[in-house]
Amino acid sequence: MERWPELVQSLQALVASASSQPELFPDLEPSADKLAADFDHAWREARVTTTRLTKAQRRCLAAVSEQLAAMAEARELWSTAALRTSAAWTRVRELAAQALTELEGELPVAG
Repeated sequence: MERWPELVQSLQALVASASSQPELFPDLEPSADKLAADFDHAWREARVTTTRLTKAQRRCLAAVSEQLAAMAEARELWSTAALRTSAAWTRVRELAAQALTELEGELPVAG
């Protein structure tokens, strides 16, 4: 199953402004968990289902994953308030934007 739409959507959700991110998942608290889980799932699937990611694309996507992993133990970063105020989440947005830019030109195909 092709996972690129989910990967792009998960990156778009991570790039969304801090004020709009909690609205993406109104039934979940904290929504930070859902943002990270959706990206993680889509990224894992993309790594398994294609060999056509460029090195630059893999590097950018891995950077997003590594940033989220580095935040995992810091419980205070996984709240709605942290989405709005945390420098760590600002960094996630920056890295996700870079990954989207890398993917933008030519989305890899499952292969």
